[in-house]
Amino acid sequence: PLSALNTKSIEFSPVFYGNGLVFVVARERNRILDRKTGQAYFDLMYADASADGAVTRPVSFSPNIQTQYHEGPCAFNADASEIFFTRSNLSGGTLVNDEKGNAHLKIYRGVKGENDWENIEELPFSSDVYSIAHPTLNAEGNMLVFSSDMPGGYGGMDLYVVERINGSWQTPVNLGNMVNSKGNDVFPFWH
Repeated sequence: PLSALNTKSIEFSPVFYGNGLVFVVARERNRILDRKTGQAYFDLMYADASADGAVTRPVSFSPNIQTQYHEGPCAFNADASEIFFTRSNLSGGTLVNDEKGNAHLKIYRGVKGENDWENIEELPFSSDVYSIAHPTLNAEGNMLVFSSDMPGGYGGMDLYVVERINGSWQTPVNLGNMVNSKGNDVFPFWH
């Protein structure tokens, strides 16, 4: 067990980054709780890791990414100059709810700057009426797989793939019923 990282709260979706791990955690930093889970909103945290598996005490991953709502899971391109991460649907720092009062998730992209992540923007196929979340990127950085509850799927959440050609994202494609089930298919990882 990584005792320096694990708490009585939730920790999940670790990814290697630099000399350590970035992972998702529900830490009570304010009194705002997600009404769906009853837990604190998720944050991205970072911990250095040594070759023998020892890890340092985690710290907040990025002030430019962190909000008071959900962030994470995330994925990086091969040289870690780009990050793709899940975040609650926000407008000007305020949570955006649909007509039923639900806040959806979106995938955002950031570029590594000198001190932190910069040019953070939502991906163009994001929506205010359904969620896209939990990105994973292929090694070439031109295909992104994610989970979504967009209309036309096979279950609650399905896996989709979208291609990036010459810097432009194409239309997402459902991975079909050989991959997707009637349930929730989430947290893909490119292998």
